[in-house]
Amino acid sequence: MTADLIWRGGSVPESARFGDVYYSLDSGLAESNYVFIGGNNLPERWAKTERFIVGELGFGTGLNFCTTLHEWRRSGKGRLSFLSFEKYPLARDDISRSLSVWPEIAEETEALLQRLPIPVEGVHRVNFDKWNTALTLVYGDARLTLGDITAQVDAWYLDGFAPTKNPELWGEDIFKQLARLSRAGASAATFSAARIVKDGLCSAGFTPIKRRGFGTKRDMLCAKLDSKKPSPESTSLGKAVIIGGGIAGISTAHALAKRGVSVVLFETEQRLAAGASGNPAGILMPHPAAEQTYRSRLSDAAYQYAFRLIKDLPLPIEFSDSGVLRLAAASSISKVIERADQFSFHALHAVRVDCAAASDIAGTKLKHNALHFPSAGWVSARNLCEGLAADCGERLQIRCCESILKLSRSEDEWQLLDRNGAILESSEVVIVAAGTSSTTFQQTSSLNIKAVRGQLAFAAPTEASSRLKIPVCHRGYILPARNGTHIIGATFEPDKYDDALSSENHEMLLQRTEQYLPQLQLDRSAPLGRVSFRAQSRDKLPLVGMVPNSDLLQQAYSKSDPKRPPTSYPEETRHPGLYVNTAHGSHGLSSAPLAAEHIASSVFGEPCALERALDDALDPARQLLRKYRQSA
Repeated sequence: MTADLIWRGGSVPESARFGDVYYSLDSGLAESNYVFIGGNNLPERWAKTERFIVGELGFGTGLNFCTTLHEWRRSGKGRLSFLSFEKYPLARDDISRSLSVWPEIAEETEALLQRLPIPVEGVHRVNFDKWNTALTLVYGDARLTLGDITAQVDAWYLDGFAPTKNPELWGEDIFKQLARLSRAGASAATFSAARIVKDGLCSAGFTPIKRRGFGTKRDMLCAKLDSKKPSPESTSLGKAVIIGGGIAGISTAHALAKRGVSVVLFETEQRLAAGASGNPAGILMPHPAAEQTYRSRLSDAAYQYAFRLIKDLPLPIEFSDSGVLRLAAASSISKVIERADQFSFHALHAVRVDCAAASDIAGTKLKHNALHFPSAGWVSARNLCEGLAADCGERLQIRCCESILKLSRSEDEWQLLDRNGAILESSEVVIVAAGTSSTTFQQTSSLNIKAVRGQLAFAAPTEASSRLKIPVCHRGYILPARNGTHIIGATFEPDKYDDALSSENHEMLLQRTEQYLPQLQLDRSAPLGRVSFRAQSRDKLPLVGMVPNSDLLQQAYSKSDPKRPPTSYPEETRHPGLYVNTAHGSHGLSSAPLAAEHIASSVFGEPCALERALDDALDPARQLLRKYRQSA
C-alpha cells in the first residue's frame, strides 16, 4: 500500500508507479501557495468565517497540508479542518526528506511527522490543538473511500498525479463525489487544465475557469460549485453538559473544550474515573480478525488516535508504546496468524512471529506463536482521565456526587433535573456517557446495554516475572511490573454484580497466566486486585452518536427500505442535541477518545472522524432498527 519512490536530483520525489513527480521541480512550496491557496482565495475567505474545511485528493508528501497550516497560522481564525485522501502513503522518512528543503514550514513539518498515522486503511484523525486544526487523513483508494466520508468541504485541492499518468483519479465518478461532499458555493483548484479535468468539473456542477499556471505551466483551473442544495450553517455552541465521569465522558469533555466549548460534567461518585476507567492500567492495541470486522477497523484507528492524544497532553501521562504481544491462544488469533500474509500488515502495525521470536521479545518463555504489535502498549487509565480533565482548564466544570434523574426538553434546550425536580443545569447539547447507567433516562431507555463484571489481579514481581519486557495477551493479559506490581486481567462475567474480590477469580487469573508464560512463577502472598463493571452492547460495539427517538424512527422505518443504514435516516428521527458515548466494553481506553472526537465533529459539522460504515455500525439507532427488522 505504501509508495515506491525515485529521487530526482536527490530531493524531488517521483512515483515509480505513476512516473510523475509529487511537486514542481522548480519550487513545490511556491507552487502549492500559488495553485491551491491562491487558486481558492483562502486568506480572504478565512477572514470571513470561524470554521473552514479544505479537501484534498492526493496527500502525497504532506506539502499542501503543511503549506496550508503555515498560512492558516498567519491569516486564519477559528478552526481549520483538512480532509485528505491517499492510496499510496509515503513512509515517514520519505516525507521528512521531501519537506526538509523548506525551512519556512519546518515547524509544521515536524508537527506532522510526530503525529503521522501508521498507514493502515481507513480514516485517521490527527489533531494539532495548539493551532486549532484537525487533519482527517483517509488511506485507501479514493474511488471507494470518497463515498464512505461525510463532510461539507469549502475548498478542494485536486492534486493527484497528472491525468495522463493517473486517469482513474480524474474520472467523472470522482467529481460527483466531490460535489456530494461540498458545501454550496465550494471552490476547487488544480494545476491541470486538461480537458478531462474541465469536463469532469462541469459534469459535477462546477464552473471551471482557466488561470495562468505556475512557473512554466501555461494554464491551471479554478472552479466554483453552482449548487442549489442547502448547506447547514456553521454551529456555534457555547456550552455542553456531559453525564458520566469515566474515560468516555472525560474524552468527550476534552474534545469539546478544545473547540472552545464550556463543559459541565456530572458524576455520581465522589471522583472521576471511579469505575472501570479507574483501573491502574489498560492496553491500547489493534484487534485484527481473519475476516475484517467493524471491531478490527475501529481498533486500527482508535489505538493510534489514543496514543496521539496521550502524547499531546501537556501533563506527563504514565504510558508505554513499546509494543504488545498477542499469543495464538485462541482460534481467532491462530487464524489471523495463519493468514497474516494476506493482510499486508505494515511493519509498525503488526508482525507475525514464531514462538521463539515471541519469547525473545517478551523476555520470558512463551508457548505459542504470536502477533507482535510494535506500536501498541499500555496507559494508566486514571492518569489519562486526570490528564484529559486538567487539559480542559477553565472550560471544564466538574460536579461530583450529583445525580441526574430526568432529562426534559424545553424549547431549544435540555433541562437536567434532580430527584426533586429541580433544574441542575440546562444546555443545547447533552452527551450521556454513564456506562451501564446510560439507559436510566426515558430518551435512552431503548438502548440495550448490559454490565460485565471484570476482576483484575495484582501480583508482586518475582525474579522470573521481572524479566517480562512488554504486555502479553493470551486468554487474558499481564503487564510488566510497574510500581512493584504486575497487573493481570481479566475476568469477563456478564450480568454478575458482586463487587467483592473473589479469591477463586484471583487464583484462576494467575494460573491462566502461568499456563501461557510458564517461567513466571507469580507471587501469591498478597491476593490483591480490583473489581469494576464494564458496559457492553449486544453486538459488543460501542454506542456512539445521536440518541434515536423510537417513535419517529419507527415511523420512518415503516416507510423505508428495511436495509437502510442508520445514519441515512433524517435528523428528525433523533432527539435533537442528545448524544451517547457508551458501551465500550473492555476497550474503552482506545475507542472512547476517538468516539468523543467523532461526536464533537458531528456537533460542529466537521468531517466525520469515522468512515461511514463504522458510523453506521456504532450508531445507537442500529439497535432499534434491528429490532424492527426482526419483528417484521
